[in-house]
Amino acid sequence: MMGLVIRNAEKLGLHRDGTALGLSPIEIEERRRLWWQLQQTDLALAIRSGSTPLSLTADWDTKIPLNIEDSDLVAGMKEPPKERRGITSMSYCLWVCWVLDQQRNFFGAEKGHLGLSWSSNKTLSHTVKQSLIEQLEEGLNKNFIQYCDPIKPLDTLVLLLARSFICVMRLLTLHPMAYSGPTSGNADRPNEQLLQACMQALEYSIAAHSQPSIEQFLWLIDNYFPWHARECHRSYKRSFRLTKAVICVLVEASRQHDVSRAQPVWDLLSSLYSTNMALLQLSEDRRKSHAAELVILAWKTHQNQAGPDALLSKPQFIGLLETRLQECRASVMQESVVDGVQQGGAGWGREPTSAVSVMTEQDPNTFFELDFQEIDWSFWGSID
Repeated sequence: MMGLVIRNAEKLGLHRDGTALGLSPIEIEERRRLWWQLQQTDLALAIRSGSTPLSLTADWDTKIPLNIEDSDLVAGMKEPPKERRGITSMSYCLWVCWVLDQQRNFFGAEKGHLGLSWSSNKTLSHTVKQSLIEQLEEGLNKNFIQYCDPIKPLDTLVLLLARSFICVMRLLTLHPMAYSGPTSGNADRPNEQLLQACMQALEYSIAAHSQPSIEQFLWLIDNYFPWHARECHRSYKRSFRLTKAVICVLVEASRQHDVSRAQPVWDLLSSLYSTNMALLQLSEDRRKSHAAELVILAWKTHQNQAGPDALLSKPQFIGLLETRLQECRASVMQESVVDGVQQGGAGWGREPTSAVSVMTEQDPNTFFELDFQEIDWSFWGSID
């Protein structure tokens, strides 16, 4: 359906900027907003299905919308309105358009058509990737973040999401370095940088779900922490990066012998589950139940690593997860038995397809290794 929409939009000429067609300022702005909204929707659906956007990286010239208020557009005007400085009602959509437009410009015909895969493309050096991220960060700071007023909900939302975007882009570029062996004399440096980026990504998620001023707008970011994920080179997926962030933080929490160093990590995970209550709805998504299992496994591993003499205080959310997980498994098994009886069986129903354990009986120490090269990241996209 999205393909039909995009093709019809192209037939209407929306992929050509209105200035080249001699249209009025209002028509130009309407067409820009419509075309770029289609691009964002197309990208969101591509992420959802693990496919490539239909036209985002194609050759079209429609410019991003102006940073203006609707009241700046007046019927019969001959010249386009002057763009405003600072945050407008368009900014929540506009900063995303700006980021996508910048990434389209990064790789024109003369640089190779890498599209949105540049952050994980192995043909680009880490130095080049860092340079591109710095360009994005500088542009976001200059055009949006510096104008954000923390007492205004929309500004706060733009600030948190823009900063989170930069953070997770760094996470994507650091991940291959950290788990593909040392690339310099300091082998631990990529791991340290990756851990800091992962913790910061989760802190932004916590902040987004704990700010009272933006509570009424949480429906805009309800999917900020989904578990859908394919291979990260298919598109830039927030969910996949945050999945990696959780796993990397769990590794750090589990392998720490020093309780005092591990405590901030467990405090972070506790805040994550206390602010994002949707993560506790284990029966809704097998990814959530699997994440809960990993958290519990990480805690048990940490206990073994720290030793019997360590003064360990079991986090409250660990007990809550254990209870929820037991309830979830019991509910699914009961439903399976009922299904079997209704189908004329002797109490044997279909195999449970959700909320049951997806972990094997493995030694915790073999799972939570510092080297993550054996982890199958595609798992998170395989359990729908």
